[in-house]
Amino acid sequence: GEDGTDGANGKDGITPKLEIREGYWYISYDNGTNWTQLGKATGEDGTDGTDAVSIFKEITQDEDYIHFKLQDDSVISVPKHHPLSITFSETEDIRVLADKTYSIGYTITGADENTVIKALAQDGFRAVVKKTDNATGTIEITTPSTILPSEVLIFVTDGKERTIMRSINFVEGVIVVTTKSYTVGYNGGTVTVDLSTNIDYTVEIPEADKSWISVADTRTRAAMRDETLTFTVASNSALTVRYSTIRLVDNLGITSETIL
Repeated sequence: GEDGTDGANGKDGITPKLEIREGYWYISYDNGTNWTQLGKATGEDGTDGTDAVSIFKEITQDEDYIHFKLQDDSVISVPKHHPLSITFSETEDIRVLADKTYSIGYTITGADENTVIKALAQDGFRAVVKKTDNATGTIEITTPSTILPSEVLIFVTDGKERTIMRSINFVEGVIVVTTKSYTVGYNGGTVTVDLSTNIDYTVEIPEADKSWISVADTRTRAAMRDETLTFTVASNSALTVRYSTIRLVDNLGITSETIL
């Protein structure tokens, strides 16, 4: 048969528009000229849920515990964390000499009126605790005539259920001065003092004598520290005999040796 005629051109489609007014959905198929109401835009309110029941009936606390009372009136008590520690003024091995008394300062963290500190010595050492207050004080250590490497045990308790232990370690200190007495002429000069030691020390010259005697040099020659102390002595214009006693003092303030 013969070809048919062309059909008429189609029209552009229109996308529906939606909007909410006064709680209802509306739709328009003609670009907003006319609107048709649909259903509600929001659902109905639901019914209230039942109240929750806490597993804890009551929660209380005191200085040391938090108490949880359950619904059956049973109680769970959880201890609070209280820090308890002690630090000392000396932290490394302490080099000590025989028949001396040393004072070691301490500070306790978390201390109160119930805190107790005790010291336990051995190997001939003696230890005494001298409290300043609940948290601070000193531990006096007296060394024996023969020193062995040893330790003093320090116990700290909070007076309830916690106890900690720390130790202070001691080793033998050595300081040997070859010659302890020297004489210098009226014109002054230098004095060289040889010594061997394994302790740290300072040289203390009496205040009144510092005008005419001073430390000129300190030389360290070896690990077990064979040292040389050099003193400068000023001339004596007064032509009267003068003398001085010089002390070698360790870090804890103990006189280790004297030089005349």
